[in-house]
Amino acid sequence: MVYYQKQGSGTCILLIHGFNETHEIWNEFTSALSDKYCVITIDLPGFGQSTELPQVTIDILAHEIYQLLTSLKIAKAVVAGHSLGGYVALSLAEQYPHLLQGLVLFHSTAYADTDEKKANRNKANEFISKHGAEPFLKNFYPLLFADAHKDMYVNDMEKLYNIGIKTSANVIINTNSAMRDRADKTHVLKNATFPILFIAGKNDNAVLYTHTVAQSIMPKISCLFLIDNCGHMGMIEQKDMTLKMLRCFADICFF
Repeated sequence: MVYYQKQGSGTCILLIHGFNETHEIWNEFTSALSDKYCVITIDLPGFGQSTELPQVTIDILAHEIYQLLTSLKIAKAVVAGHSLGGYVALSLAEQYPHLLQGLVLFHSTAYADTDEKKANRNKANEFISKHGAEPFLKNFYPLLFADAHKDMYVNDMEKLYNIGIKTSANVIINTNSAMRDRADKTHVLKNATFPILFIAGKNDNAVLYTHTVAQSIMPKISCLFLIDNCGHMGMIEQKDMTLKMLRCFADICFF
């Protein structure tokens, strides 16, 4: 069962959270966008209030979301995914391209993991298996913010931790492995018939903005939004700016 919240009416924006997050990461975006759009937020399987799956791949996660949207009779949507959510959104676009009115890669990438990143994910899984999720998550969230913001957003990091600690170590390991094993999806960008918005932080250590710049020229129709003084958490670090860009993009897609 995929837990979801639906707010507003009209054409649809689907917001997919990132790794060790839940739909709550989008709360302020949902409130702001639902004056004009039907905004759907979800908890990916195993996170928040959604049921854990026996097997996890990025493609399986995308299929679960497709089944939810089908049950809600959503025929078209602008799909925005943060980090892991972007990987799932790309798979959704690959498997069910007719569903996409537009795609937003929010601090995300179509590239597969490098060997170095795969090794780091393996180390993280080993650490969690040995020590549990709590110490891993304590170190995880501060790394997502720009260095200049580590003191400024301590309360937000604590909120994220309090959300993430409710997730089982098994789900964290399995989802981390799914990200490690995902395939390159740059062909999805090149073949897309819908517009794609890339949002990148110049101080993002998880998804390098130079990689986002390189990918932004692949689609036929695309927009690139590079944010100064921003790490991996633009919806917190530069909330007003990223919200405005997402709204403008949706307006264009549904014009």
